[in-house]
Amino acid sequence: HLHLPPAELDIRAPADGKIQISTNVFARQVSLLIDNAAGALIEDNHFDIAPGRSRTITVSGAPSGSRVTVRAVNAEPTTVLLE
Repeated sequence: HLHLPPAELDIRAPADGKIQISTNVFARQVSLLIDNAAGALIEDNHFDIAPGRSRTITVSGAPSGSRVTVRAVNAEPTTVLLE
């Protein structure tokens, strides 16, 4: 069994459909879900992030203002709006 302490995901959506994700502790199986954006494409999904590192994921085909929910096995879901 794998013990995973609760992670706090820091999510930013600066512009151009990019989402930056970082965490304070190891985050397992980080995933992104876009609400009401049929045909949107997420560059990468279901990945791990080590503390002190960040990932920038590109989302294409989603309209500005789309809600993106980011979650992990050991983190509460966080929602951000695409700019």
